[in-house]
Amino acid sequence: MNTAPIAPPASLQRSKRFANLALILALCTWVVLMVVAKLLPDYVWLIHILMLAAEAGVVGGLADWYAITVLFRNPFGKIPMPKFLLDHTEIIPRNKARIAESMGRFVQENFLSPQVVKKSLQSTDLSLAMGQWLAKAENNRQVTQVIQHSVPKIFEFVGQEQIGHFIQNNSVQWVRNTQVNTLASEMLRAVLENDFHQDVLQRGLDLAHGWVTSHPQQTRELTQTLFKELGVWKLAKGASWIGIDVQKRTIDSLVERVESMLADPQHPWRQKIEYIAQQWMLDLADSSSAASERLNRNKNALLDSPQVLNFISGAV
Repeated sequence: MNTAPIAPPASLQRSKRFANLALILALCTWVVLMVVAKLLPDYVWLIHILMLAAEAGVVGGLADWYAITVLFRNPFGKIPMPKFLLDHTEIIPRNKARIAESMGRFVQENFLSPQVVKKSLQSTDLSLAMGQWLAKAENNRQVTQVIQHSVPKIFEFVGQEQIGHFIQNNSVQWVRNTQVNTLASEMLRAVLENDFHQDVLQRGLDLAHGWVTSHPQQTRELTQTLFKELGVWKLAKGASWIGIDVQKRTIDSLVERVESMLADPQHPWRQKIEYIAQQWMLDLADSSSAASERLNRNKNALLDSPQVLNFISGAV
């Protein structure tokens, strides 16, 4: 390994030579003017003005040379000097650790403090910026090309068993350690606070009403299955012998109820659904509530199921 020192560039060498010559010239001029002042006392006032200029050049040059040089090295070499002068040489090499620590603390306190980062994140909408970036056709095309080229290579390099093992040891474990009640509560809060549930409910009622009215036979079969599950099918069938079509009345009542909910945004059933959702949100926000414990218990039971683990691994 070559450890020879790197030679400074030619421009730097020229600048150093010019600075040294200027300092020597100012010093010689100052000495010559002091001698001339003794020889020509009649012009001493003019010579003193020139001496002041030369003296300023000498003092400024020496001050600049010392200030720049002693920051990085000891300009006196092995010449014995008082300790107070040596203490003011090689300032940066001797204090580089303290300077680095001070700079790091300055950056941390002024640019990376929790308050500054929080304020910066609050004023930046990352999802909006990402959406606007992806909305451009050329950016969208680039992302698609990267995915098309990289994902197959990843699956060629990593085997299915390795992926399944990774999912089980990492993703499944992450889900197991996550309190899904808090996640579900926050999702419900976002839906309720943005009135998104009203749109979902309206759309769901429209779909249910349209399906029931356009599929009468399937609706009757579904009602029959429901009656059998509830154990009242024999009663409904017996009522039909005396001219009472319980199935039709049930379906008509359901359609009428759905139509009334569609027509009235303040329908009691709508308010009841919203009230139940609000209660779920509050119950799930409390990790010690029965709803939260039941949800987390069901989550753990699913993750312990071999069928679920096999399905997750095989889905890759």
